[in-house]
Amino acid sequence: MPVPGTAKDDRRLGRLLCVTRRDDGVVANLVTEFAPLGSLNDVLANIEEQDEKATSDVLLSCAMQTLDFLHLTAVLSARE
Repeated sequence: MPVPGTAKDDRRLGRLLCVTRRDDGVVANLVTEFAPLGSLNDVLANIEEQDEKATSDVLLSCAMQTLDFLHLTAVLSARE
């Protein structure tokens, strides 16, 4: 099992999105991006290297996930 923060896991962990705190102010959770297959760029590059084509469903899923992330980022930024 990869240990977070090691070289093998670094490409799957994204940036820190937010920190949640308990009522007493103690940090409860760190919310980060996580991409189990690596970055979108890595995924699409791997598909191309294997001389395959991403289907419309795959590209649509990538677009939807990107938009969901952008929306979440906007919501979290508005709370700051």
